[in-house]
Amino acid sequence: MDIKEAALRPATQRSRHPWEMARAAVVQRLLHGANQDSAVVLDFGCGDCFVIQQLASSYPQWRFVGMDSALMPDMIENLRAETGIPHLEIYESLDGAPRTGPRADIVLLLDVLEHVERPGDLLRQIADADLVSPDAIYLITVPAFQPLFCYHDRFLEHFRRYNRRDLAALVAGVGLSVRRIGYFFTGLLLPRLVEVGLEKTLLWSPRTTGVVRWKGHGQLDVALSRLLLLDFMVTNTAQRCGVTLPGLTCFAICQK
Repeated sequence: MDIKEAALRPATQRSRHPWEMARAAVVQRLLHGANQDSAVVLDFGCGDCFVIQQLASSYPQWRFVGMDSALMPDMIENLRAETGIPHLEIYESLDGAPRTGPRADIVLLLDVLEHVERPGDLLRQIADADLVSPDAIYLITVPAFQPLFCYHDRFLEHFRRYNRRDLAALVAGVGLSVRRIGYFFTGLLLPRLVEVGLEKTLLWSPRTTGVVRWKGHGQLDVALSRLLLLDFMVTNTAQRCGVTLPGLTCFAICQK
């Protein structure tokens, strides 16, 4: 979850939006191909650390480093205390992390680049950082399709949305080679199209994002997250058969 969204959620609210749960599961499946007995994972722009906590629980033999410039020192201390995971470290920036130890083999940039006016510069900074291995694998996700730019994006201070060609050109511009690129969450396109249409016709004026508004509905949350995961499995299978289906999220797996 974005730090801005996390700040607006009641402290007692523990339930997670189905999109958050499903995205964490999708990331884990995309990383499954890494197939490494041990790895160091850098989650750059980790937000409230939900995804990296899920991964750390699934891969106890890996080391995880969460990093987000929006995290204040007190927030970092609270997150460290809440997680209680010894192989998960949290820092505010690349400069604040220790230089000792193995470099990151996997870099996660999950819905980060859309927040940056010059994303190529950020990618170069990360790729050249001492903490990152020269042959690291990058998993990047960004919101898809600029025509869907709406209040959700403005609220989270996004600069733009991407299609496959945009994202491929961005990573190629910093010397990364695309190993795989595509979309997921096809089923969320229609709801977002409806949302954009209602905004443009002034029939609806949201004040927060759906993640903030979500109150939690128990087993319904679980069912919806599983439905979204099934959605990913369908698009994933279609892509492996040579058919690329559109989705609300665009992703790329890259390496130098």
